[in-house]
Amino acid sequence: MQEQLASPADDLLRQALAVAFEAVLSQEATGQDQAAILAVLRFQLGKILAEAPSTGRALDTVEFRVHLAALCNTEIARQEARVS
Repeated sequence: MQEQLASPADDLLRQALAVAFEAVLSQEATGQDQAAILAVLRFQLGKILAEAPSTGRALDTVEFRVHLAALCNTEIARQEARVS
């Protein structure tokens, strides 16, 4: 499969996800295990992406959710590597 080039929108979304995950980790109590927090986030995002209601074309919804899940997975993995 050919890799797609990242669009400017993808770059902005990646940056927004990085900021969001950093914010969640920084707001949590310092005594909490950040790797455990990231595991909870990974689970919650998976549940949300799988169960959230959708409108419009089903294929567009699935495509967006798969793309968002991949971006979230990449960012969570980056954060996990940082806190390990």
